[in-house]
Amino acid sequence: MATILLWPVVCLGIAFLVWILVFFFLEKKMRSKVLVVLLGLTSLGATVGTLGGLSREAAVGEIMAASLGLLSGLVVWIFAADMSKGTNAGTIVSVCVLAFSLSLFVAYFEASNRRAAPERYLFWRSHCVEIYSNHNVIENALTFNIASEAFGEICANIFKYDRSLLILNESAPPAPAQP
Repeated sequence: MATILLWPVVCLGIAFLVWILVFFFLEKKMRSKVLVVLLGLTSLGATVGTLGGLSREAAVGEIMAASLGLLSGLVVWIFAADMSKGTNAGTIVSVCVLAFSLSLFVAYFEASNRRAAPERYLFWRSHCVEIYSNHNVIENALTFNIASEAFGEICANIFKYDRSLLILNESAPPAPAQP
């Protein structure tokens, strides 16, 4: 699944999942309103989670902490206001916080998992280039054999992938000449 599809899948999936869980506990007139609120909060959670998972910047973590803190403060305030009125809006708020937290959690870990594969590739590629361009490794037969045994298969796959990218780029038709 492409990263661009992550956001709507998390938003819609979690909003509808939580909405189905509380569907039978809501009055008929409240069902559509709660669904709209759930969609809004899951979209916020999925946005913050996706950005946090894809980024390695510390500022994104601070934004996530700020959004969770703001939401938590709002929930406490609504609960206090709800308890004084005797309504059950606090229960709906709890369900919305569940949807927000769940969408944040799922989006963050799915996005960070998507970030890990390219980083892992770059990590191994840099080590393979370092190993096989080191003058001491190439000239010493024993060292070269040890390096080949330890990293040969990984580096061969990485170099084959890089070569296929170069060949694909070379085989593209040349651009038309500019007059």
